[in-house]
Amino acid sequence: IISPGVKINLEDEGLILVKGPLIMKGEKLNKIQINSSNGGKGILVLNSSEPSLISNSIFKGLRANTTSSTNITGGLSFYNSSVEIHNSEFRESPSEDALNLVRSPFLITNSYFLDVFSDAIDVDFSNGKIQNSIFKNIGNDAIDISGAEVSINDINIKSSGDKAISVGESSKLYAKNI
Repeated sequence: IISPGVKINLEDEGLILVKGPLIMKGEKLNKIQINSSNGGKGILVLNSSEPSLISNSIFKGLRANTTSSTNITGGLSFYNSSVEIHNSEFRESPSEDALNLVRSPFLITNSYFLDVFSDAIDVDFSNGKIQNSIFKNIGNDAIDISGAEVSINDINIKSSGDKAISVGESSKLYAKNI
């Protein structure tokens, strides 16, 4: 559990591996900040039997762990782990994905993705919802969906280098107010 106002700077070459729920409850005026610099890697939540909750948090510059043994593509990744993300920001992500969801049910609301090198959100075989969120200056796809059923509502996408929304591999997308 990470408390409001905490600032964490990931500086070493390792990936933070969480084998349980990741609970980050920041406050509107006292957000949690996770920054990566000097080669620091991102965060992987792996096989959690309990849901993760992230609110009022900022993820800046998180890099994926690109070793072949893990093949994790997100600065923040959830693998077989459900998650809710509210009122959070993903900024300056140099990873293949700022947020990667693999076989992880999800809800993302009121969140902001800015200056992302490649995909902002990559959804692989994960069902869920993305609501009232903004994507700006995305290098590749703002939302990339593969083998999933996803509902998106009230989404604003400004400047996406490839597709605003990519839907493939037998996915189902329900979209409103894009």
